[in-house]
Amino acid sequence: MYLQVFREAKRTAPSIVYLPHIHQWWPVVGETVRSTILTLISDLDPSSPVLLLATSEQGHEELDFEVRTRSYCYFQKPYSSVELTCL
Repeated sequence: MYLQVFREAKRTAPSIVYLPHIHQWWPVVGETVRSTILTLISDLDPSSPVLLLATSEQGHEELDFEVRTRSYCYFQKPYSSVELTCL
């Protein structure tokens, strides 16, 4: 399934690959699924017009290490302000 999503995203670029609520499903899916997704993300050409958008209700520092190290920009919503951080 994920392979097809990433192939289609590349084929129909510009496109967005949306991974909602990553904090909920990432810890419970198998190692094979996590490894496949990480490989597909790593294989994306940085200059290709494909946006990977993952959402989480947890703070960036609370996410799994594998997810955290592959995120470059993240929103944080402390109280009433919204802050965008890009690494």
